[in-house]
Amino acid sequence: MQLIKSIEQTYKKLLHGNRVKMDFVADGLGVIGRNMTFLVDEEFDRAWQQVAEFNKPYWNGETPDVRWRAHLVVWAAHQALQLEGDFAEFGVNTGIFSSMIYKLTELADTDRKFFLFDTYEGIPVEQSSQTERANANLANQVLYKHDAYAVAKEAFSDYENAVLVKGRLPDSLSQVKFDKLCFASIDLNVTKPEIEVIEAIWDILVPGAPVVLDDYNFASHIEQHNAWNEFAKSRQRVIFQSPTGQGLLIR
Repeated sequence: MQLIKSIEQTYKKLLHGNRVKMDFVADGLGVIGRNMTFLVDEEFDRAWQQVAEFNKPYWNGETPDVRWRAHLVVWAAHQALQLEGDFAEFGVNTGIFSSMIYKLTELADTDRKFFLFDTYEGIPVEQSSQTERANANLANQVLYKHDAYAVAKEAFSDYENAVLVKGRLPDSLSQVKFDKLCFASIDLNVTKPEIEVIEAIWDILVPGAPVVLDDYNFASHIEQHNAWNEFAKSRQRVIFQSPTGQGLLIR
């Protein structure tokens, strides 16, 4: 404990009134003095470069540097492959995270399905609360200037077990059938449909299944944060708060 306190005091002195070089700065996250071996892993880097290059035209010429978030999602997918069931992502857009899963796990070589849910036309603003509406409108302007469905079809065209499901959640759940899910990634940007989705799939998530919540720990998504905490409490669970902005819930 004394060593930890000493390190903390050193960092405080460095940061107070000084410009400090971070080891990693991206996606609202700045890091000093951490092991970040995944960032220099050749396989991870190669996959990221491929995904970033593919997505560049749809993100104003520069794919956002969400590598640390991708790392968490891929980690969760590796854990899920030890369990029974299919995969599902709720909120896909151009498929950055799900593409990384395919490139860095053996999912494509299994008989599991990866269900990729999205309207592919933007966030249904009427599903947002009054305080969420401005962010939802802005996200639609920034994230859905392209034909997201056509982009996703191209992104996952090499994967026979990828199933694109177009429509508004939770209604679009009825378009497909799955008995067990071992992985879920939820990124719908507004509270109501996210909670409706988790309530609909909770009983078919197998024990130990990771549920990655993309917006959970961002200050601008406090309504989602609070609603997810209430849901987790009702199921006797606690959500891990990641500095990446994500949350991690285990079934």
